[in-house]
Amino acid sequence: MIRSVKFLDVRFLGAAALIALGASSPVFAQGQGIFTLEQAHAGHGDYAAKCGGCHRANLAGGGDAPALGGSGFMSSFGGRTTKQLYDFIYNSMPAGAPKSLSEEQYTNITAYLLWANGARPGATPLNRTVAVRISTIANGAILPEAIASPAPGKMSALESRADLMAPPFTLGQTVKGTVKNYVDVTDEMLKHPDDGEWPMY
Repeated sequence: MIRSVKFLDVRFLGAAALIALGASSPVFAQGQGIFTLEQAHAGHGDYAAKCGGCHRANLAGGGDAPALGGSGFMSSFGGRTTKQLYDFIYNSMPAGAPKSLSEEQYTNITAYLLWANGARPGATPLNRTVAVRISTIANGAILPEAIASPAPGKMSALESRADLMAPPFTLGQTVKGTVKNYVDVTDEMLKHPDDGEWPMY
């Protein structure tokens, strides 16, 4: 009998804790988003200018740049929080120039990636301290609008990517011309490189 009462007490306390947790998280209780649509649109433009060249306008990634949309994004970040996503982008991107954007730009790019992956916007702006598990608000279903073009008046993501990317390379190209001071590389040069060539070696 005593065990039964204790079991009921534990269940009651657990339920009460869940209710209290829900009451303290209006985002979930009211079904509202944790970022605004304005932030997502601004982030779309920032992404196009700063990220699209490597991660692609369609978020598919390429080469060493991972996908930032769909199942690839969810498998990497679905179990993390929005704060962890922000911190990751802030500390490592853009490639070669981390922490070079403003806090607003990093926040907007984070909001854009959430929006592009199915998270619903709301009335509350996102900030870098918000920590919500990404899989609870996004499902990886890429929003067509998010990969089409940024907000009106801004360069489209595809145009931005075209400006950032080098012309496509095709194997087997022949370039006419003469390389000045060209010297064939010999086996001896490879075995005993000149001291002045150590960086290349």
